[in-house]
Amino acid sequence: MKNVLVTGANGHLGFTITKYLSEKGYNVFAGVRNISDSSKTRLLDDLDVTLVELDITNVSQVQNAAEKVDGIIHTAAALSLTGKPRDIIDQTVKGAMNVVKAAHISNVSKVIYTSSSRVLGAVSTKEEPLNENSWNNDCKVPYFVAKIIAEKEVIEYANENNMNVVCVIPSVILGPNINRFSESTELIRKIMENELPVIVPVVLNFVDVRDAAKVHIAAYEDSNAKRRYIVGNGPMYMGELFDHVAANYKIQKPKVSLSRPAFIIASYIAKLISFLTRKPPQTTPQQAREFTKGIRYLDISRIKNEFGIELRPVDVTIRDTVNYIVDNQLINQNNIVCTKEITC
Repeated sequence: MKNVLVTGANGHLGFTITKYLSEKGYNVFAGVRNISDSSKTRLLDDLDVTLVELDITNVSQVQNAAEKVDGIIHTAAALSLTGKPRDIIDQTVKGAMNVVKAAHISNVSKVIYTSSSRVLGAVSTKEEPLNENSWNNDCKVPYFVAKIIAEKEVIEYANENNMNVVCVIPSVILGPNINRFSESTELIRKIMENELPVIVPVVLNFVDVRDAAKVHIAAYEDSNAKRRYIVGNGPMYMGELFDHVAANYKIQKPKVSLSRPAFIIASYIAKLISFLTRKPPQTTPQQAREFTKGIRYLDISRIKNEFGIELRPVDVTIRDTVNYIVDNQLINQNNIVCTKEITC
């Protein structure tokens, strides 16, 4: 299975997977929505890969790409938490189904589908973490609703057609290899640029993009891999995230922390401002409720037991994310502060 198509190859995760596959000697077809846009292919141009014009909602483009390969790693999706719900759901679900249907028609040997840990649920305990049998049945955030629908439909189609499809379920992805800011890495940028005036009562689970990429490749290479694999660290409060960023970059940590009710009220104000200004809101009421329901613990035993993969500590991932942003001049660098990990 040496010929591999990676959809969303210019994204944070997609690029890292593409890079690792290329380094391992695979013939990689890197799917990008617009290969003539140098801003999308900037990092890919340095790799020994074949760029493929690929809009996952375009059936013919997906089919043509699938005919060239033995396997597909599908990472592309409408990664926007605040866009139009119909657009997000249509693009994510239709795109996923276009990929698996094309794979089936072309007799592709294996498909790895990238999901999201929010499909598992919003709350769990350390004693009973979310696992591969968990589903989020009470989510209202369009992007996560789309991922839930898409993964269920992908699994159903694969089962009906006896396809070899494996789902990898990462939590919030941070780390280096940033081609353009995603919703996840944009959070770090905003903290570094002092654009967040308050600390919200959000608890997130992070994972390093390098570890998430390795799990995808391990699932692709292991003939015994099946069903769903979760990859993500333990919960982290937003205040802790600010502290980790501050250890590597000079920021002004907000002095005000919002309660959950105050955050939800603020989300409605953001929605009103968005309506009046015609600009995307900073957050939505659905997001505010979803991300403040409680703490989540994830069962990642399968990636340890079956692939032997241990995840990097979150503080290392945050440090490397900050360093990559600074080293690649992705933001104003006037606020750099020296730490023992950085040579200034």
